[in-house]
Amino acid sequence: VCVIFRANADLADVDEIRYLMEWNPNILEFSEIRDLNNGLIPGLNQDDFDQTNIRNGILGLDWRANSPAFAADFSAGDQLYVICFNVVGLGGDSPVRINTASDRVTLINSARNLGVFPSNCAVEVNQPESVRIGIGENRGTPGDIVCLDVTVGNFVDVLSLQFPLGWEPSDM
Repeated sequence: VCVIFRANADLADVDEIRYLMEWNPNILEFSEIRDLNNGLIPGLNQDDFDQTNIRNGILGLDWRANSPAFAADFSAGDQLYVICFNVVGLGGDSPVRINTASDRVTLINSARNLGVFPSNCAVEVNQPESVRIGIGENRGTPGDIVCLDVTVGNFVDVLSLQFPLGWEPSDM
């Protein structure tokens, strides 16, 4: 599943963008960053993303313009980049959010931090219906061979199944 990061305001002459993105690593596993080279953030590349804590659900972005001639200009709604995840959890949701505690967005010739005002999202993971296993009933007398039907439900696209089967030895 991929999340598109878009600008939420018109900005010109941006020379620094820095923030942390967070998600629930029990639900989502970081896969890749893509669609960086759309020209809106000159020079933005994989090296601008700190992947040190991706196993903990944290990805950092720290981009700075090489010079005023390479400042970023974008309009509200412009796609900046895409972050993709593998779903590893069995249900629930994972907010994908920008942590504004350490954010920084500045313009050329200004030390004033404009900050980030995110519209965060969540990835909802629907848990598939579980495979059901049923064991039928039968009767017998001592010395009889008794067979029991084993039935399954929701057995779709199952590659393998293993389960223990137990009984009371004094009764059989």
